[in-house]
Amino acid sequence: MSLSVIGKHKITVDTTVLDNGDSLAAYLTSAAGTLLTSTTDGGKERLDVSAAAEKAEDSAHVSGDTGSFVLAVRNDAGTALAADGDYSALQVDSTGALRTSGSFTVDFSFDYAEDSAAASGDIGASVLAVRQDTLATSTSADGDYANFKTNSVGSLYVADNIAAGLLTTGNSNTASILAELQATNFAEDAAHTSGDLGIMSLAVRQDTLANSTSADGDYGSLKLNATGSLYTIDQALNALVTTSNSSLATIVTNTGATATELQNLSFAEDVAHTSGDLGIMALAVRTDTDVALAGTTGDYAPIAVDALGRVKIIQRANVANLQQQVAISTTAAALPATALANRQSLLIQNIGAKSIWVGSATVTASGAAVGIEVPKGGSLMLDAGPANIIYAITTGATHNIAVWELS
Repeated sequence: MSLSVIGKHKITVDTTVLDNGDSLAAYLTSAAGTLLTSTTDGGKERLDVSAAAEKAEDSAHVSGDTGSFVLAVRNDAGTALAADGDYSALQVDSTGALRTSGSFTVDFSFDYAEDSAAASGDIGASVLAVRQDTLATSTSADGDYANFKTNSVGSLYVADNIAAGLLTTGNSNTASILAELQATNFAEDAAHTSGDLGIMSLAVRQDTLANSTSADGDYGSLKLNATGSLYTIDQALNALVTTSNSSLATIVTNTGATATELQNLSFAEDVAHTSGDLGIMALAVRTDTDVALAGTTGDYAPIAVDALGRVKIIQRANVANLQQQVAISTTAAALPATALANRQSLLIQNIGAKSIWVGSATVTASGAAVGIEVPKGGSLMLDAGPANIIYAITTGATHNIAVWELS
């Protein structure tokens, strides 16, 4: 740095006379005679160059601190501004972002090759997912990146397109598996409809019946024996077998058997009788009026009894009878109009002067509906129950017929 001296042969600083024009101090003082800067440093005044911008190492930041502005050069291209070893300015891009350079190391130890074996202690990166209690679209369009999604308990939402297709579009056998599954569900008390679908119930074969659930109240499977028969339990029957005051328990006890009590009540065809054999009481149905008790020939049917409990057979002793006369004319008349209760046999004697013809309500003396002729003085014995109304007709004047009913 050089100084030019004009008019004076030397420059002096007279601190006693600060406004001396020949003194350099005159150019550094105010009108009051004090230095333009009045910072005292070590007991002496010095030129103040914003000492507040100077901070000691590790000094704490204080709100309002001042500092010197650092300039940088905008360099959009990012080219070199100085040669290697020269001082150079800081550089920024067009947005004012400071250009920096550096290097860093990324640990990719959580990357693994396809089919590589897992090892204890392997490191992996956590995959985040978005909780979405009500599943909905959260990306703009097909093909956009998207997050995994979970429900409120963290279960991951997944979609099985194959299963979804089967449920909605169906397969070769049904219009829709979903519709078929829905068709197997029925509301309580819903009426049965022919063709209703259902799901087959599986059962476990267990030749020797034994407990296969942990505790009372657990779910259990149906069980079958070796022939596929379903094991069941009749609580009422079980109570009879185990209760000491029941008649069945007495019967079972008298057999001396253990697990085969009921089997002792069954016997094969032609097996010889043995003293002490047990049997099951055969029930019968009371039928005051003889009617069919089975659907068709060949069906099982109960034994029928009358009002007195007597088994109905084709021939049996009578317990009641009724004798009366019935007037017969040229119009078919019932013999008699009201039958004896539990009637089994009917004896008709023609005591009139002409023949009579006996038959159904359409009986005639000749033609296609001609009845059985009973000549004058003749008789006719019939096995006829009270439901079988017998009619008679004659060709002449009205005369009486003797009727005798056996019950």
